[in-house]
Amino acid sequence: MQGTTFPTWPIAWVLAMALPPAWAGQTAPQSSPDPAAPSEDRLTESPEPSAELAARIDAWILELASPTHQVRDAASDSLTEHGAHALRQLRQAYVASRDLEVRLRIETIVREAFFNERLYSKNAFLGISMEPMQVTHAMDPRVPQGGEGIVIGGIVPGTSAEQADLRARDIIIMLDGEPVHANRSVGDPGSFSEVLRLKGVGADITLTVIRRDALTEVPVTLGARPREYYRSMEAPNFAEQKNRIEGDFRTWWRKWFAPDAAKQGFKAKADATGK
Repeated sequence: MQGTTFPTWPIAWVLAMALPPAWAGQTAPQSSPDPAAPSEDRLTESPEPSAELAARIDAWILELASPTHQVRDAASDSLTEHGAHALRQLRQAYVASRDLEVRLRIETIVREAFFNERLYSKNAFLGISMEPMQVTHAMDPRVPQGGEGIVIGGIVPGTSAEQADLRARDIIIMLDGEPVHANRSVGDPGSFSEVLRLKGVGADITLTVIRRDALTEVPVTLGARPREYYRSMEAPNFAEQKNRIEGDFRTWWRKWFAPDAAKQGFKAKADATGK
């Protein structure tokens, strides 16, 4: 993900923007599309790579052991970019390699793919703060009855909102032609934040906004929630998601990449308990 440049606003204001319901998308990620097959029981949900891509993945894996640091870094970046498509070949390389740096690089690459597939790609993000007061139909007849006009308080630099030229004081009244509703609580199914989140990273949407005295249609391509917002103690629901996925990853990693270590751990536990 590209780095985000933050403005020089007071730190208390920045932290306030991270609090629910200020940010779009503050809920748990979508559940697995196949409830009968938990994600930790699958190596990858992605299809097999093409023969051409598989050959390139093999070449990058070989370059992880290059004597040149820049080559190793470039190979890591390429493998990280292709993520889940490379997991099977990375698993084979991890099991076969005795090079500690190669194994550590593979674990880092695989961890990123796991988190992206199960967390980061699930939380679409617009990048606005919302004013606490909404505009009703009674206040402005352009707001659909039963909906609310959401007043944009600020724009996070580098996000979809900035790229789409949304502006502070714009009033969002519709999303893809449907009335919007302000956030009542984190995870409220009908709230603007939750509807946005469920659109998915990369989704193309259209926001209808009141800008000054005119109605404007603003096309937006949704991005991913910035990683730093998963660490914020001001957004504990997202920090909790990340911690849960971390635990899932350790279980999944032991199963698919270090099965011998897992077996040894179970054996040691059995020996210690006499069972």
